[in-house]
Amino acid sequence: MKARKKCSTRKLAIASVGKLRNQFIKKFTRETSWTDKDLFKFIDGEFVNKNEGTKWVMKVAIETNQRRIVELLLQNGAELQVLNDSGQTAIHLAAKNRDFKMVDLLFKYSGNENYCDDEGFTYLHAACMTGNIDMVQKLIDQAANLSIMCHDTHHSTPPLILAIDEGQVKIVELLLKNGADPEVIDCYGNKPIHNLFTYYSLIDPESKMEILKLLIKHNCNVNAKNEDGFSPLYLFYELCCSIRGDEARSGPKRHNDQLRFEKNRLDILLQNNANVKEVFLNGQTLLHLFIRSNICTFSYIDNNSYSPQYYQNEVGSELVETLLKYGADPNAKDDDGNSPLQLAVLCYNYDVVKVLLDYGAHVQSIDFLKKFWDYNDHIPWVEATLKFLRILELLQNKGFEMNEFAELKILKFLIQPEESYTTKKIEKILEYGKILLVKIY
Repeated sequence: MKARKKCSTRKLAIASVGKLRNQFIKKFTRETSWTDKDLFKFIDGEFVNKNEGTKWVMKVAIETNQRRIVELLLQNGAELQVLNDSGQTAIHLAAKNRDFKMVDLLFKYSGNENYCDDEGFTYLHAACMTGNIDMVQKLIDQAANLSIMCHDTHHSTPPLILAIDEGQVKIVELLLKNGADPEVIDCYGNKPIHNLFTYYSLIDPESKMEILKLLIKHNCNVNAKNEDGFSPLYLFYELCCSIRGDEARSGPKRHNDQLRFEKNRLDILLQNNANVKEVFLNGQTLLHLFIRSNICTFSYIDNNSYSPQYYQNEVGSELVETLLKYGADPNAKDDDGNSPLQLAVLCYNYDVVKVLLDYGAHVQSIDFLKKFWDYNDHIPWVEATLKFLRILELLQNKGFEMNEFAELKILKFLIQPEESYTTKKIEKILEYGKILLVKIY
């Protein structure tokens, strides 16, 4: 009987709190005509304990992003007290709510203590997120631990990586100057340099570049592997693939602009001794990965326009040339015996073939007995044929000699559409093919 009565009392209390919250939100967040006196009258009228009332109003104001209310409370002597069972003050709550202006406002009324909540999230973490240089400097002067880890689900990172994730260049510089470890590892097994090469990073391009330079200046390892065994160069490759894969949504111009920016970051990595000859799965080097991926696909088809258009991919060959310029081996073979030149020919990529030959690729390494139509099968057959003939002429000008078997293979390719061209591709043929190819069907 007593237990039932206790349960009923608890439900009544919860309902009462909910009603009070709705009343507060309606009067002070949805309306703007209230005065300072109205706010303090509400606190005095609804709470027996004024301090508890102020804390409650502060918490709700933080959660609903009401800076006017918070500033009014602070101006009238409210202190930054713990507001919940997780040991969090208004600063912790505002930071995790990503209201950075609110955090900066609250810091004006805080001391120099690096207060920590129950999950390890400190004022230093919050200041790094918001880019509050003055507060970070104050905490550094108070000998704050620059490697302290926060362990909640949203901010499981040390201050340096948190600042990087938010693109706070000046904070990154300040932390590194004061001894923050550029090799610190977050809970995902990534070092700061790895976080700079993720596709979903919200950092603007200029900040990415500046932070990369700062990390290198402070002796970060440009060949460091993360928990998954991936180096910055491999993550760079994956990033470029993701940008290329997003091209249908963002359009070819934006794609080219993004990849050109990434090319500048590739230059910085390679200038600072990133291992351009690193070998990955199946014996592939970066050259193999780039050439056989969508990064170097020679063109982009825009299906959204009234009449489908081809756009030249101008950046793929530039990225390949950058790798070669810094010492990538144009004759390295993967576990299947493919050289970069072999892959470029099989992908009908004239521009990449030309670049590889200019950097010393062995022209006789080409094996035409391999089924070269297995690659880039999205290219219209006539377009692929024209590309291939240009490549063949280029190879012969460089001294390439074919045997009889290779000649027969090429002849078969030229006079008969490859086996994979089934009726599924009729739509592409009608859109992009020539009259002769349409007649075949």
